[in-house]
Amino acid sequence: MLEVFRDLEIGGSKTKLRTLVSELGKSLPDAWTRDHAREKQVNERTSSGSQVVFHIAARRERPAARLYFWHQEDRDAYLISNIVPEQVSEMTMAQYNSIVEEFRDVCAPIAQRLGLDLKITSNKLDMAHLLTPRSMKALESFELNANVSSLHPLDEKRWRRFLILAYEDKVALKADILLRWLTEEKGWPEERAFKLIIEYEFAFELLKDFDGAK
Repeated sequence: MLEVFRDLEIGGSKTKLRTLVSELGKSLPDAWTRDHAREKQVNERTSSGSQVVFHIAARRERPAARLYFWHQEDRDAYLISNIVPEQVSEMTMAQYNSIVEEFRDVCAPIAQRLGLDLKITSNKLDMAHLLTPRSMKALESFELNANVSSLHPLDEKRWRRFLILAYEDKVALKADILLRWLTEEKGWPEERAFKLIIEYEFAFELLKDFDGAK
C-alpha cells in the first residue's frame, strides 16, 4: 500500500474546542511551543476561520517546523492544515506523519476528557478503497498483463476498459495517486506511467464533455 500524509481533525462544540486549545498550551511536549507571533500574522491575512500555530524545535531525525491547527467555524472542528519545515524546502512523509502522531498523542487525552471527536487517517492507502470492485479488477488486469515497454493492442483495450469503468463509477482516484501506484508499487518507469496518467486525465475530460453534449 502507498504511504500517504496523515490528517487529523477534532470536532465538537465551540466552547469545548476553545478549552482544548487552552489545555494544549499546558500539555505540549518538550521542544514544542505555541507561536503567538506567527498566529497573529496568519490570522490577520485570512477571514476563513482562525489558526493556532505551534513551533516544533529540530530533532536529529527531523527539521524544525511549524504546525498549523485550523479552526473551521462552519463545521465546529479543528484540523491540521499544514506542517511547514524551517531551513529546508520539504520534509519526508515519515517526518510529517511523526509530527502528526506526536500531536495526536497530546490531543487524545484532552479530547477524550472533553468529549470531543478526534479522527486521524491512516498513513497507508489501499487503492481498493478508491475504486469500485469492477474498476479495481480492470486496473489490476491491465497492470498484470501489460507489456510495460510497449503496450500491445490488447493492453490498450484493457486500459480503455479501466478508464470507462472508472469514469462510469465516478471513482475518487486522483491522477497523482494512480501515478504513485504505478511507479512505487508496480515499478513502472516514470516516463511510461506519465503517459498513462495523461491519458487518464484526458479520458475523464473527454467522457465528461461527451455526457454534457448528449
